[in-house]
Amino acid sequence: TSPTLFKWDKNKEKEYLSSIKNNLNIRGLELPFLGKLHMEDEEFFLSLLEPKWEYVLTCLPGTMKALETNSHFGIASDNEQGRLEAIEFYKNANQVVKKLNEYFGGEKVINVVLASAPSLKAVDVKSSSNSLKKSLSEIASWNWFGAKLVIEHCDSGREKNPVKGFLSLDEEIKAILDVNKELNHPIGLTINWARSAIEKRNKIGPIEHVRKAYENNILQGVMFSGTSPKSELYGNWRDLHLPIAKEDDIEYFEKDSLMNFKNIKDTLKECDIDKLSYIGVKVLAMPIEDSSIEKRIGINRDTLKVLNKIIKEMK
Repeated sequence: TSPTLFKWDKNKEKEYLSSIKNNLNIRGLELPFLGKLHMEDEEFFLSLLEPKWEYVLTCLPGTMKALETNSHFGIASDNEQGRLEAIEFYKNANQVVKKLNEYFGGEKVINVVLASAPSLKAVDVKSSSNSLKKSLSEIASWNWFGAKLVIEHCDSGREKNPVKGFLSLDEEIKAILDVNKELNHPIGLTINWARSAIEKRNKIGPIEHVRKAYENNILQGVMFSGTSPKSELYGNWRDLHLPIAKEDDIEYFEKDSLMNFKNIKDTLKECDIDKLSYIGVKVLAMPIEDSSIEKRIGINRDTLKVLNKIIKEMK
């Protein structure tokens, strides 16, 4: 929901993060990693963060950016050059974790999110569980300064009409379990609600994926991001982070969103939420550049309000 998602504006960045501090009761933020901690002004950005917050560093945005120029980029790539480029990318992420911790004087990054790229939508691109395992073995051997590594499952390129088109959940689980047998740094799995719904084209996808990850004892996180079979504003089965559907006592919602109270609760019933490293929301304010700060904060507040109500009921 950042107003500087595609266009840098120092004043808007400051207003937005100040509004989060003043209006949202949160544990922390998911920070997008595109090769650096912040693409415009790292020190300024760090100065705006709340010292008590904790962070999930997601490497998905940087992965998608890299795929624009190299379709073989990714830690699951069977193309060795593409795989090694992704390894270098994660070395930079490793240093960002160190920088965040040093700035705040503690282990502030709880999880680093990896992606099983490349996209199998591209011509002549191949990936495999074996290539992913090889990469994970190396990446997990580094010092991550207290952060846990997780793969966030995206819709699989083994299915029809993929959007991101990475490895299947089964391939990711196999690689994770194989590496975890060998190393002392267990790697986990995060399920993104929308991406699993997009893969299966229904609300059952996230439920099945959370169940499978939990049964394999590797579920670390659940990220609630919405999608819709039909939305004029956000598109059909797009990975554009729809806010929650209409519920009682909330102001900001998307009527066509498949992510509602019941579907969120049914998903979380498949695991012990107390054993998760994190639960989060990832929603997009549309129109992207013209939404007010109030709306940007509001859709987070209202999605969190419903999520917190569900968690309270389950305790």
